Amino acid sequence: MLQKTILVLLFIFGLTTAQAQEKKLTFPAPVGFVNDFADVLSQAEELKLKSRLEEFQKNNSLEIAVATIRTTGDKSIFDYSLALAREWKIGSQTKPSYGALLLIAVDDRKYQTQISKDLETVFSDSKIGEWQRQTLVPAFRKNKFYAGINDYLTALETSFSEYKDNEKEKLNKKIQPPKPIVPFSESLQAVVVTTKDWSAVQGEAKIFERANNKSKWKAVGKSFPVVVGAKGMAWSDELNELPSDTGRLLMKTEGDGKSPAGIFRLSSAFGTVEKSDKIKLPYIKLEKWTECVDDVKSASYNRIVNRMQVGNFDWKSSEKMLEIRPQYDLGVFVEHNSEKQAGGGSCIFLHIWRDANTGTAGCTAMARRNMETVLNWLDAKKNPVLIQLPADDYKKLQTSWKLPNLK
Repeated sequence: MLQKTILVLLFIFGLTTAQAQEKKLTFPAPVGFVNDFADVLSQAEELKLKSRLEEFQKNNSLEIAVATIRTTGDKSIFDYSLALAREWKIGSQTKPSYGALLLIAVDDRKYQTQISKDLETVFSDSKIGEWQRQTLVPAFRKNKFYAGINDYLTALETSFSEYKDNEKEKLNKKIQPPKPIVPFSESLQAVVVTTKDWSAVQGEAKIFERANNKSKWKAVGKSFPVVVGAKGMAWSDELNELPSDTGRLLMKTEGDGKSPAGIFRLSSAFGTVEKSDKIKLPYIKLEKWTECVDDVKSASYNRIVNRMQVGNFDWKSSEKMLEIRPQYDLGVFVEHNSEKQAGGGSCIFLHIWRDANTGTAGCTAMARRNMETVLNWLDAKKNPVLIQLPADDYKKLQTSWKLPNLK
């Protein structure tokens, strides 16, 4: 079990015979990625190993610790390394718990690798033994500790990278074909947002419903203020066709600070509390590990996931949703870029605003009371949508798109 920031653990062994015989082992606090108390590595070698371990930990979910000591005393190398791994809780902050410890007792001329339970499906005992015999044994016989450790890390890292690639491929194969998208013509609920122009931040929202797809849209309640992206809006083509002159306008892209313009399904909701009986959308209660992935290279791009339940941590960027409060106390997922095209934009929501003047990173935000009203009104069975456009474009497209009458 390995902590988030893994340290290479070396321990000071100035113990008396009586201390060595004590059943309970004690370990000093680590001072960095590489603590060479056995003094078998040069400063340059320590720095290389530190950099390597840090980089691999940063880019992968496997965290490796290396410890060199002089002797394990009257303890076996297995017992000592197991106690060490448990003491430092290697891998305890990740699920699956991918953590490994290599312990080298120099004077005893022994070594041992301990792995977390979840790694047992990745590294078999026979494989670990084979890698150790091929890398550690010949190097240690020549007192070339750095070379042996470095080659052994290569074997571990290469094997784990191959495992991750295979898991990613399996994940992609498991992804089922998307359900047929319900067209806007079948929607019976609509949240309509209009702004003054393409660069405006402040806008107005109104909700509409109809009895069936042949009925006229009717307004529900009064309009209320909203804010959109800090840089306004940009076109998207989710449930709508793009106007013929769209080429002169910018399309919505990742990180552009603009809210998508068009028609979008409102598919699910989220919040920091348990689901209320009033909520009629699929609902996700935000937890510490709930994230919306905005890394365009990730297989989970533009998805809300629980990091503790996803086996393939292939992203370097995401929104830690529980940390974005009070804005994400309540929200609705807007199905922009549902095909998850890389760079097409991600993590677009309806949510609580910071205030009436501050634009968002691309979402549409409103006062808490209005967010509560919208969320409790939305019904998944009525195929709700968000219709979002500058006012002039709304008027131009109202007839051809069969949009609600705002008057």
